[in-house]
Amino acid sequence: MEDDTLYGRFKKAALKYADRPAIRYKKDDEWTEHSFKDILSAVDALANFLSKEGIVKGDRIAIRLENRPEWPIVFFASVSIGAIVVTVNPETGKKEMDGLFADSACRVFFVRDQDFPRPLLVERVVAVESDEFKKIIAGPQEPEDPDRSGRVNPDDTACIIYTSGTTGDPKGAMLSHRNFLSNSDSLYKMNLGSHNDRVFSVLPLDQNYSLTVTTILPLTIGANVIYPGSLSAESVMKAMEESKPTVFVGVPQIYHMFYRGILDQIEKLPFFVKLSVNVLTEVLYGVRRITGTNPARRLFSVAHKKLGGCLRYCISGGARLNREIAIGLAKFGLQVLEGYGLSETSPVLTLNPLAKQKLGSVGIAIPDVEVRILKKNKKGFGEIIARGPNVMKGYYKRPDLTAEVIRDGWFRTGDVGRIDRGGHLFLSGRKKDLIVLSWGGNIHPQEVERAYMARMPLKEMCVFEAPAQSGVRENDVLWAVCVPKPQFLKKHGEKNIRDVLKKRMKYVSKRMTRYKRVMGFIVSFEPLPRTRLGKIKRYLVRERYESEIRAQEKHAAKTGKLSKEDTELLLRESARKIIAFLKEHTKLENINPDDSLELDLGIDFLGRKDLATGLEKTLNRKIRPQAVEEAATVRDLIKGVET
Repeated sequence: MEDDTLYGRFKKAALKYADRPAIRYKKDDEWTEHSFKDILSAVDALANFLSKEGIVKGDRIAIRLENRPEWPIVFFASVSIGAIVVTVNPETGKKEMDGLFADSACRVFFVRDQDFPRPLLVERVVAVESDEFKKIIAGPQEPEDPDRSGRVNPDDTACIIYTSGTTGDPKGAMLSHRNFLSNSDSLYKMNLGSHNDRVFSVLPLDQNYSLTVTTILPLTIGANVIYPGSLSAESVMKAMEESKPTVFVGVPQIYHMFYRGILDQIEKLPFFVKLSVNVLTEVLYGVRRITGTNPARRLFSVAHKKLGGCLRYCISGGARLNREIAIGLAKFGLQVLEGYGLSETSPVLTLNPLAKQKLGSVGIAIPDVEVRILKKNKKGFGEIIARGPNVMKGYYKRPDLTAEVIRDGWFRTGDVGRIDRGGHLFLSGRKKDLIVLSWGGNIHPQEVERAYMARMPLKEMCVFEAPAQSGVRENDVLWAVCVPKPQFLKKHGEKNIRDVLKKRMKYVSKRMTRYKRVMGFIVSFEPLPRTRLGKIKRYLVRERYESEIRAQEKHAAKTGKLSKEDTELLLRESARKIIAFLKEHTKLENINPDDSLELDLGIDFLGRKDLATGLEKTLNRKIRPQAVEEAATVRDLIKGVET
């Protein structure tokens, strides 16, 4: 029975590989290494502490941490006593957290810093960087109740992963020990894991794509997990070069970064050398397709060494990978296996196998999972449904929603696709309105629309994903079409309406979870197209305004005079350096103190990681993370950096 639980499986691996490294973690430019014996000791000590604190089977424990050793320590300690882990994204705002905790009634909340405010209804907040926590995990490991893990069953809920937040009703997928382990076992059967692997974990562990593939799977088979500490592009690349991973798990945005990095290096070559490389690349790709060998790996050995030089394969999930990038990376000798899944399916449903990869598809059904197409059209497309031991138990306290998506044992994904004769799945879109951005984030557009419309004078608003056009934006971002209320339009006039709405949008964005902020908007004076039932035709809005989005590529310079305060601000040496860096970083000529980091400069929540790293280099000193994370405008950024 113990082998069928998360803790039992981890303990078995930890005892077998006791002295081998379980986790490598980089903090403040220094690597630390933790053996399986160290992690198991900390897990048992924390489990003992939680039991003494009165935590019992079924109690909820929340984790809001970046990827670091304490994450799996808290996770395995919690599930070992039958508690249920509630994952919280480190970017989640207060309002969304309050809704999540009101629904889940978590008793204990693990965070990074001691000064983190205690959310409503939570009994205790524990900071993993506190002396208290360090004493806890160094404490007694023998439980007062030695049978506690024996009372945990494979079908008990191990984790609740919420799929919506701020203004909508929280919807938490309940995943059991069996769900997680069956998914992990399926990947292992595809030869995608070995105790000799070093798995690079860069995606937030609150997503079960990252949790299952980069933590549960490797730590239950004796492999090494690598947490790079910082998420900036430069830090990730440096950490890869130093740690030499064999497996990398990412989202399309990261592979876009890899691809652009290699292309940029080729562009710097002399013309005839570049021409030779391009021709040879095509020839070697042809050899790879025919023979299955990978000669391009040697040609681009320098690029591979920048990624550690030991990668066996990469996995891409969370969003669709651009086929051009997939082919481009294959030409450069990288093996990127694209897959597909959802939070509700623990999460992997399909994956391209190492020996049977088909670029453009999201692979074949993994072992022990069935995938079918429901109600196919003439071209073979229909709704994707799935069945297997990885399908969730249901939505927490929402039997009504559970009944909608699980019928006769089959989970309705809401996605549309087709399966070819070889069993490969191809995606074409979604039946639902869920937006999946290139970094893997799932956004419910109605939730974002309600949050903005509650504080903006809008008659209608439509949020959708669109190709990024300006600043440092890459791939797709959130855009909106805004229809102002007639009385507001009458008061301000068409000429000034955009500037007025922009100020209101900045105000709302400051209070939004960072990854749910709108990055650009268009003002429309026409009603939005709707169905006969009154639902916005989101796809039609996107098509109608695509040309206007592209027209907003250039950043408009401010023509108004600077205030006395801003003039004095820009005279400071640090401010001049920051503005100069931003101009180079964003490729924009005109940058003003009042510019929004999102709406004007195109710096999204992931872009802030690179921004922080770049500013530290420019100013040659450490910068408080909050100075960059909490800045809404360039003015906020300058003031935050200076304090």
